Amino acid sequence: MINDFRGEFYHNIDNKGRLSIPRKFAARLIEEDEGRVVVTRGVDRCLWIYPHSKFEETTSKMQQLSLFDPDAQLFLNTFYGTSHDDTLDKTGRILVPKHLLVDYAEIYKEIVIVGAMYLIQVWSLENWRRQIEKSTTNPNEIASKMASHFSNMHSQMKGTNP
Repeated sequence: MINDFRGEFYHNIDNKGRLSIPRKFAARLIEEDEGRVVVTRGVDRCLWIYPHSKFEETTSKMQQLSLFDPDAQLFLNTFYGTSHDDTLDKTGRILVPKHLLVDYAEIYKEIVIVGAMYLIQVWSLENWRRQIEKSTTNPNEIASKMASHFSNMHSQMKGTNP
């Protein structure tokens, strides 16, 4: 299972909407999932590229959501309903549909590809800069919030309550 996508890569989208996956990511996707990926909406107007097997694992957990819950239905419609399956071509590219690339992620040319553990994020250069700005506005506050999450996770792993 792929859990080690990391790094930041700057690229351009070509005129046909094809996205070049960084070589080290493409090699892992080919090795573990035969190059099959699922592209869907992420948060803050970025795209998430999942290895196919990880997407299947994630969506199997979503089956617990109630179709009668309006929030769950909205989430499923936007996350699952707008997703797109593809397979890397021989040069490590995928074709991203306009509804994801332009209409949602506001990507026209310059992109930033970010490894995020078990998925790959794709940002427009402008949106990535805004995202980084958010993280540098008050890094001590963010670190403090994250420390409590890690503390809770550590307690749960030991079988104790936080």
